[in-house]
Amino acid sequence: MGASKSRRRARKRSSQEQTPGLEKLQRRVKQSMGDQVAFTGITGGIKMSEVIESFIDPYLDSMDTEDSLRNLLALAGMAWNTALFPKEQRAAALDDALAAIPPEIRADARAFVEEMIKRKDQHFSEIRRAVIDFEVHTTKDGFYLNVASSPGEI
Repeated sequence: MGASKSRRRARKRSSQEQTPGLEKLQRRVKQSMGDQVAFTGITGGIKMSEVIESFIDPYLDSMDTEDSLRNLLALAGMAWNTALFPKEQRAAALDDALAAIPPEIRADARAFVEEMIKRKDQHFSEIRRAVIDFEVHTTKDGFYLNVASSPGEI
C-alpha cells in the first residue's frame, strides 16, 4: 500500500462495473440490519466511497498492508460517525465505540480518532450520512473501497 499516490488511489469505476466485494458487503449489511436496509446506489449526489477516500487521504502514505488499511478505515468510520453526534454527546459516544479496542492501545486510538473528528468537522461537515460498513480490496493498481452508508442525513 505504500505505493505512489496514483497507485494507492482507488481505481475509478464506471457506473456499470461491479466492484470487488460489493456483494459481500451487501450480504454482511443485510445480515446485521435485516430488512431495515435497502441498497439504492448513490444517494444525495455523492458516493460515500469517494468521500471516505478523501477523508483518509492524509493517512494513506503510512498504510503498507491491507490490514493496516482496514484498521484505518475502521477508525475513520468510528470518527466519522462520532462527528455526527452533537458536540456535547461525542465523548460518551466515543467511549462506547472505543470499548471494543484493546486497553493497551485505547489512548492512542482515542487521540487518532479525535484528530479525525476534527478533520471531519473542518472538511466534511456538510455531509451528514453515517457510515454503516465498508469493504476494501487491494489490487495491483491500488484499492477498491465500497461503503454502505445511511441513505439520508443523520
